[in-house]
Amino acid sequence: PSKLLHLGAANTNVLAISGSGLVGIGTNTTNDTDILYVTDGASGYAGANRMVQLKRDVSNGNDTTSFCSMLFGNNSNGFTIGYGGTTDRFRFLDGGGVERFTILNGGNVGIGTNNPGVQLDIYNTDHAVMRLLAGTNKSASMRLRNDAQDWDVNLQTNDNFAIYDQTGGANALTIAPSTYAATFSGDVTSTGTVN
Repeated sequence: PSKLLHLGAANTNVLAISGSGLVGIGTNTTNDTDILYVTDGASGYAGANRMVQLKRDVSNGNDTTSFCSMLFGNNSNGFTIGYGGTTDRFRFLDGGGVERFTILNGGNVGIGTNNPGVQLDIYNTDHAVMRLLAGTNKSASMRLRNDAQDWDVNLQTNDNFAIYDQTGGANALTIAPSTYAATFSGDVTSTGTVN
C-alpha cells in the first residue's frame, strides 16, 4: 500500500498505518483490505472482507507455541480463543487454560474433547449431559433425520416423554410422568422375555 507510516525501534518496524487507515502490527506493511493485521513475521493470507487477521509464523505441532490466540478477560478471569496447536483446530480455552470447545478443520465439534471423532462429540470424565430447556408449556425436542424419515425424541407440552414420527405426524410411544404409563401406537414385538 502507498503512503505508509512506519513506527519502529532498533531498525525493526513494529507498526504500519496506510493512508486509508489500515493497520499492521509486527510488520512493515498492511495486508490487503484487513483493517487490522497482527503478525510475528508471517506473511498474511490474501483475501478481502476481513476486519482483523491474526497470523503466527509457525506450523501446527505444539499446543502452546503453535497457537495463534486472543484473550478476552476482566479482573476476575479470562477466556482465550485461537487457532492451531498439535492439530488443525479452532480452540476455546477457559481461564485455567483448559480447552473446553474445539472445532476441527473438517467441521467436527468437540465439547470436553480436543479430537472430536464425529460431527458433535461430547466428553466428560464424570456424567456427560446435554440439556434442551424449553420455556413454560413448550416442548423440547431432538430431531433425528435421514433422507426419508424424521423422528423426534420429545418432552411434550403436557410433560409426557414421546418418540414422535415427525414424517407421519403421530406419536409412536408416550410415557406419562410419575405413573410411567406407556402408550404404544403400534404393535410391540419382543424377542425375549417381557415381565
